[in-house]
Amino acid sequence: MQKILLPIFAVFAALLTGAGLMLLAKTNPVTAYTALFQESLTTYFGFSDTLSKTTPLLLASLGILIALRAGLFNLGGEGQIYMGALGSVVVGLYLPNFPIWIH
Repeated sequence: MQKILLPIFAVFAALLTGAGLMLLAKTNPVTAYTALFQESLTTYFGFSDTLSKTTPLLLASLGILIALRAGLFNLGGEGQIYMGALGSVVVGLYLPNFPIWIH
């Protein structure tokens, strides 16, 4: 039960912190959160944009998780994303005859 409650508490704490910052900026948090969730989950463009922006973060966190499970600590998730992008550009430039799904 505690394994479930801790992440739920963290999400609510983040939402409350964001709402507090919005109130300091004299913005209505209910309107902002409503627009955020409606646009990102109910429209086709919003949902595809959400997926395309969260995929690299999920892959980086998966790489960090593998290192943590092995007993190591990995601080280079963001740099690994950039190096992977650079590597894919180099492969795309120097091997142009590869099928498009490899690029």
